[in-house]
Amino acid sequence: MIELEVNRAQGPIIKELGDINLPKVEYVTLDNGIPVHIVNGGTQELLRVEAFFNKGIWDQDSNLIAALANNMLLEGTQALSAQELSENLDFLGTHIASNLDYHSWEVSIYLLKKHLEKSLELLRQVLYDSTFPESNFEIQTNRGKQQFLVNKEKVSYRARRSFLSNLFKSSPYGTVTKIEDFGNVKSTNAQLFYQNVFQPINLSFIVSCKVDDQVIQQLNKLFGQDEFEIVTQKTDVPTFQSSSGEIKNLTGKQMQAAVRIGSPCNNHTDPDFFKQKILTVILGGYFGSRLMNNIREDKGYTYGIGANMVNYNYGGYFFIATEVGIEFVDDTLKQIEIELKKLQNELVPSEELDRVKNYILGSIMKGLDGPLSVSDRFHGLLERGLNFEYYQNYINDINAVSSEDLLRIAQQKWDFDSLLTVIEG
Repeated sequence: MIELEVNRAQGPIIKELGDINLPKVEYVTLDNGIPVHIVNGGTQELLRVEAFFNKGIWDQDSNLIAALANNMLLEGTQALSAQELSENLDFLGTHIASNLDYHSWEVSIYLLKKHLEKSLELLRQVLYDSTFPESNFEIQTNRGKQQFLVNKEKVSYRARRSFLSNLFKSSPYGTVTKIEDFGNVKSTNAQLFYQNVFQPINLSFIVSCKVDDQVIQQLNKLFGQDEFEIVTQKTDVPTFQSSSGEIKNLTGKQMQAAVRIGSPCNNHTDPDFFKQKILTVILGGYFGSRLMNNIREDKGYTYGIGANMVNYNYGGYFFIATEVGIEFVDDTLKQIEIELKKLQNELVPSEELDRVKNYILGSIMKGLDGPLSVSDRFHGLLERGLNFEYYQNYINDINAVSSEDLLRIAQQKWDFDSLLTVIEG
């Protein structure tokens, strides 16, 4: 046996990544104009067909309607009860999953190509013929209510609620669920919301894995014959009111406190958006980040602390989140302020910047590995009216950003005294 000598004290050599070839997404339309985006790849006779509707939580009239409508999708159609629908899906080896966001609602079906036609027929039933039985709706409502009561006991859940409701006042981004909301939603409200969203005018498809002409023909047969009028929809960009300062709620019943710190930020339309994302990774976006080294590795206050940026259609926000022992809250806040001020007063060393650049580029490559991963990334872009040029712009900024750029952004964006701080324990 050959024994290899490994120096455990010395890390592997960091090499620069070469050019990243971004995937190409094909585009066709059905007879009625519904767009179909195709991510071809893989050798297995499998498909994922994603029905993407460009409306979501933002468009509901009152709280919980969208969430409960999403939960009711598989509770029966005009032709099949919930049990019959489940049995049909199991028999075909098919799975349907749905995901609801602020500005989109996606229903994905995973299927074997040999059962393409029957699987897509079931998908059409779910999209256009779900019945929302009253008894099933009551079960879903009670289940959601119980989960809400469980979540309310978690400090991380309470901190997130308080943080968002103060960051985006009087906005769907900041709307939080209250216990009385569960008694105010009726099945008819949820079904009406479902019917308004699941319209051909709001629909596009993302089809991934082994896609051929037969797949497009079946989609066209089942979804390309519905007539609808294309209407240009104009949406005014909203403005938000936000709080800053500290909000503290320590009940004395918890041993740990959840801490959230942050502020609103511009979305991808800001020329400095990607540079701020890079700065955020340095601060708390990976295991070797400054916050992790200080508050976890050095102080031992927490198992994990992170920083991130959330990109919405209308703006976004930057945040830092962690959970620490009650006795460590004050020093944790002090250490976070110290790390922010370092980034405002000191240039990021070139070695650290190069390491973070490679980490982000590697994460982008990992996220584009395989047709399903590419499809996942693409539907996040589609929701915001973007394409893979977004990642090319991100890569360009990663390669071009300097320590001086990051110093300027930290000074402009991260004044600790103007941030919102929420402590729940």
